[in-house]
Amino acid sequence: MKISLSFLIIGLLFLIACSPQPSSPPVNEEPTPPPITEPEPEPEPQEVTEPLEYQCLGWGFGGYENLDGNYVFGPHYKLMNRDEVAGHFTIRLVLYTVGKDEYLDLVWEYPHGLPEEVIESKFEKLVIEEVLYLEPRETGEAAWSWEELSIDPAKIEYDGRWEILPDEVTKLIEQ
Repeated sequence: MKISLSFLIIGLLFLIACSPQPSSPPVNEEPTPPPITEPEPEPEPQEVTEPLEYQCLGWGFGGYENLDGNYVFGPHYKLMNRDEVAGHFTIRLVLYTVGKDEYLDLVWEYPHGLPEEVIESKFEKLVIEEVLYLEPRETGEAAWSWEELSIDPAKIEYDGRWEILPDEVTKLIEQ
């Protein structure tokens, strides 16, 4: 009996699923026109002031053949203007010097590195700089000889810190 009841239920479900469904009559709907949109206004360029972009191409304190082919033994820094406009780049070197004997005494006293306050108080500070005017993609350099700086690297220990100070320029940026 359970089996025949199961067949009867399955059969009824089959008839319901296969019987045609009444469809609703078609409704005459008018198509809605697409909404009218205003064209988006072109973004206006914005003026921004920012430093010129540059790329460091090398720096050091030893021998160096500069752009004009001369050999220089001393601090040098080479950079390229990577911006779309020309401008000035100030290359500044803060050079700290001290005699070799005093330097060896300080290294003995501070074996894990010289603290900044010791460098500031015991070393002589020399600030040198050069201003370069570079066109876009132009390369420039600042180079000084030890002789020009009155420094004998055989008798003096030194530490240097470079700073590059590019011009601030106003540019139009598209948003």
